[in-house]
Amino acid sequence: MNAIKKFFAKVKELFIGANAKADAYFGWVLRYIPDAFPIIEYIAALTPTMLDDAALVLVRAKFPKLFDPDLTEDEKKLYLLGVAGELLKQKYPALSTTAARIAVQVAYGVKKIGDWLA
Repeated sequence: MNAIKKFFAKVKELFIGANAKADAYFGWVLRYIPDAFPIIEYIAALTPTMLDDAALVLVRAKFPKLFDPDLTEDEKKLYLLGVAGELLKQKYPALSTTAARIAVQVAYGVKKIGDWLA
């Protein structure tokens, strides 16, 4: 986990520089990335039949086109990352949508890099 934090600290330095508010915000979001990993794993393995009815109703209400058979792979990924962000927000209600989506997107990126390196 330290290697991941060091990597993103370097990325943060490149993009944020001396902007103290942005630096503080990015540091705050970094704390949630480890909690996003299990959600990403869950979403990656998710199929509609694995969802219980109540969760499926909530997901369909928030993301009505998620199970549209005409979606492209990129559109499906976009929706599933949105669902993952919502699940992280449920775990941390004070977390903003933006922060949850950043944490989920970074966790997904790290997972993909790990899959690629494996």
